[in-house]
Amino acid sequence: MNSGRVLSFCLSAVSVAAPWTVGCQAAGDFDPYSSAVPPPASQQPPPASNPPIDPSLPVPSSPTLPMPPPISGGSLLVLHDGNTAVAADPDRDMVWVVDLAGQAVIHSIQLQPGDEPGRLVEDAAGHVHVALRRGGALVSIDPTAGTIVARRPVCAAPRGLAYDAALDAIHVACADGILATFPAAGGAAIRVVQPDVDLRDVIVQNGVLYVSRFREAELLQLAADGTVAERFIMSTAVNVAPMGTTTNVPEVAYRTVALPGGGLAMLHQRAQQEAVDITTQGGYAGNQMCPGVGIVQNTVSFITPGAVPAVGPPLGMLTLAVDMAISADGTQVAIAAPGSEFGTTVGTYPTSVLQAAAVPLLGDCAMPSGQPLGGGEQVIAVAFDGQGNVIAQTRAPATISFGNVFIPLPGEVVTNDGHVNFHAGTKAGIACASCHPEGGDDGHVWQFTGLGARRTQNLRGGVLARMPFHWSGDIANMDDLVSVVLVGRMAGPSLNEQQTADLGQWMDSLPSLTPAAPLNPTDATRGAAIFHDPAVGCTTCHDGAQLSNHRLVDVGTSGVFKVPSLIGVGYRAPYLHDGCAATLLDRFADPTCSGGEQHGHTAHLEPREISDLVAYLQSL
Repeated sequence: MNSGRVLSFCLSAVSVAAPWTVGCQAAGDFDPYSSAVPPPASQQPPPASNPPIDPSLPVPSSPTLPMPPPISGGSLLVLHDGNTAVAADPDRDMVWVVDLAGQAVIHSIQLQPGDEPGRLVEDAAGHVHVALRRGGALVSIDPTAGTIVARRPVCAAPRGLAYDAALDAIHVACADGILATFPAAGGAAIRVVQPDVDLRDVIVQNGVLYVSRFREAELLQLAADGTVAERFIMSTAVNVAPMGTTTNVPEVAYRTVALPGGGLAMLHQRAQQEAVDITTQGGYAGNQMCPGVGIVQNTVSFITPGAVPAVGPPLGMLTLAVDMAISADGTQVAIAAPGSEFGTTVGTYPTSVLQAAAVPLLGDCAMPSGQPLGGGEQVIAVAFDGQGNVIAQTRAPATISFGNVFIPLPGEVVTNDGHVNFHAGTKAGIACASCHPEGGDDGHVWQFTGLGARRTQNLRGGVLARMPFHWSGDIANMDDLVSVVLVGRMAGPSLNEQQTADLGQWMDSLPSLTPAAPLNPTDATRGAAIFHDPAVGCTTCHDGAQLSNHRLVDVGTSGVFKVPSLIGVGYRAPYLHDGCAATLLDRFADPTCSGGEQHGHTAHLEPREISDLVAYLQSL
């Protein structure tokens, strides 16, 4: 049994088939830029209060709005009445209440700047609870009155939510590993545990609590005391295609949901394990086993307690699948993929087709049915209403749509070319966000021809200061990054000077994740003294605002590599350029991996001092 940690404190508080089918093109003809739907005019901004809104009057977009956050998905909920949709709007820090039958926005609820609302869940009293991804809080809303009834601090980065009817409580899963439980009616947390880091979704099924881990694509079943009772690791897939066989390992679990008939489904990525050719145009397309599937593929895995997770097929024609919903009868799966066809389609699949494809060798991919979404680009979330219709949320312009109905979410349009190009799919079947989910990294160690092992680098925390780019510093600037990687390896579009600048500025705006509070602040304080001790030598390279001098240095790790920033390093396992250190502790324990005394002078430190140093690094 794997045990997590129980923390001894509490937080004070306050389907219906779509009308048309995506065509199956030959891999060489796949072009995600060929069928973009022109967006309609932007809409009238809402009043400051919460009366019904007239969304019909157009207004221009505003360049003064903040940079939109990366797409995370899962920001749409249809309430138990089957007719009311509640949509979180992370671009504008709003929550919208929409009458689907009346085709109207009935309430707009303004949150605090930078809150970035995400997951939503409804409780037995009909209140809706929203995770504020950057606000570090849980906000509770009365959707009938259109008012906020409570705001409670939770953790550094809330991600997943679940309502527990037996406890009448809300479980909140956080990126820093916190899993907090709050009374639905209000008040302080009744339990806080830390089963593991990088938590994503939380699910209650048959009285059992499950949490997913984002980059690892792992599902944890928790015991009654909050420790880990069982781990479900999604299965590796072997794909056979005319150009060769590839092994694809699981990673990046965007959405995990309960199945109506029992069991769970996880929407996640898989990454190619074999060497990737970076010497030819479009090398990131891999073996093109099916249309739109490159070295990163999307899939749905099915988990039944007591059994090995079932391997799902690659999802063809869907780039960057970030959200999933299951129909009430369990027969249909809807998937939002904002990188596909400029984000103008929702893929729908019979659940039985995805489950039946669970075989060791997968020669084909699952091809979706689709639904045209002329209301806007970049589908960011999906849900099913009470009639079994697929409901979709788009972000630019912001709409709620189903069938041929498009309900605008009023206000200034948050447009940003850098954001669009970061999430847009290319002819190689991937987007920038495929390897850098939510602007960070997938934690994958790639094998590149001519280079060897290279761990995906994190983009958060001010990327422009790190030029030249890549571990070997071979990419001088943004122009080279676009030319060599986006256009060359990814077979993406050429960007003009302004578009390149916009992409760089948007990536540079991505904030680092707030670190978890140290379990023992005294340990971290002692570790800080060790880190800054000249005899240890950490600050020789790791100094300045990003704790990096951004130079190329040989520290005994088989080459000359860029000094990475240490801000947010606790979130970025595995470590070093080839990912040889699975944990921060391993970085110090294995000199053959870390470079030994050439990489800081730590051999003389006692085990407790190393533990203190790790505690400090995790707090950065």
